[in-house]
Amino acid sequence: MTRTYRLISLGCAKNLVDSEGIAALLRRAGWEVAPTGPVDLILVNTCAFIEEATTESVDTLLEMAEAKQAGETRWLAAVGCLPEKYREELAREMPELDLVIGVPDFQRLDVLLENLTRTGERQISFAPHPPQYAGALARLLSTPPHRAFLKVADGCSNACAYCIIGRLRGPFRSRPLADIFSEARELVAGGVVELDMVAQDLTLYGSDLKPHSSLPELLRRLDEIDGLRWLRLLYAHPARVDEALAATMAQCRAVVPYLDLPLQHVSDRVLQRMSRPQTRAQSERALSWLRTAMPDIALRTTFLVGHPGETEDDVAELIEFIRAWRFDHLGAFAWSPEEGTASYAQDEWVDRDEARDRLDRVLAAQQEISREKLAERIGGEEEILIEEVLHKHDDDAYSHVGRSARQAPDVDGVTYLRAPAEDSCRVGRIVRGRVTEAADYDLFADLIE
Repeated sequence: MTRTYRLISLGCAKNLVDSEGIAALLRRAGWEVAPTGPVDLILVNTCAFIEEATTESVDTLLEMAEAKQAGETRWLAAVGCLPEKYREELAREMPELDLVIGVPDFQRLDVLLENLTRTGERQISFAPHPPQYAGALARLLSTPPHRAFLKVADGCSNACAYCIIGRLRGPFRSRPLADIFSEARELVAGGVVELDMVAQDLTLYGSDLKPHSSLPELLRRLDEIDGLRWLRLLYAHPARVDEALAATMAQCRAVVPYLDLPLQHVSDRVLQRMSRPQTRAQSERALSWLRTAMPDIALRTTFLVGHPGETEDDVAELIEFIRAWRFDHLGAFAWSPEEGTASYAQDEWVDRDEARDRLDRVLAAQQEISREKLAERIGGEEEILIEEVLHKHDDDAYSHVGRSARQAPDVDGVTYLRAPAEDSCRVGRIVRGRVTEAADYDLFADLIE
């Protein structure tokens, strides 16, 4: 008898890649996905990076526990970062969970599920993090068929004071270059035109391999793949961005002019308390190298406000920096106290309401910049990857939704396009459009015939 399951994936793109691996593993083990209705198993791939993510994961598990009690599933599984964070506590506090495993146990999930279904006994497993990158699971893509995330490493060794990712995911481990190239070539052969590279720190890639490799070497290798149109870099570390990386990005045919470079802060005093290895001057050098090599590059960054010890002067410096450098995309979040981190042990905590006020001011400053920068693109041409056809074209309505090379999936704005609903503008095609309007975060364009 075929068993059915539903998989809920929370958190970042790296988690999504793990979930796609889980889905492929379950299919090989004879499980069948059922998007709606009662199922034999519900799995929740959890996130626990910050307080809000932990709360979302717990709330989702509680909701699924109610579904189990209502007879909508027989077994309930919690996998990934939340179990790594709380381990025995999670299993003890939620007896409804039939399977509780950490990140390294994904590789043997089929065996654990076989034990569960055969014996009916609860399965709890927390394997140690491997010293090298474990063999990548085959994936059942959940993204549209024309784009995919490409995971090139796992774990983190940066030990930022506010972050628990190293504890949850283990030390940084690069995936062998040949393995990455093989998967990338297979994805492109299957119709993928955009690959979005993810890791906790792309710029550390290859430093732990024997023989050593590097991110520029990986980019040059992937750039050889015929049919790959867009290669996007997410999650680079400012302390390790140099002229060589900027030059390689500019030289590679497929690398789009885009980089996600989480700076977290610019006050040297706050950066030191965060245990971040870069200074403001280093961040500015990295930004200068990137903009010199690629004058049209779209830069995304992230800032953390309200860290213990942050003052009003630090926030003023941060907002001044944002206005000076004018990022294309910017995310921000308020510090949340995580027990076991170095930040949690520091004094001078910022009041939560004050931290939220600082967050609002940072985001307000960026909203104004985003509106101005997008307005500057009116009249220019953009390559646009079609993501959705809304309706048949007419003269006045925007009929398609897409993204320019300067817009990453899921986190940035989109581009609305007026174009005929014909084969040349089908989903997954890259077309050219002329920008006609701009909003706070989105663009509007007409197809260039």
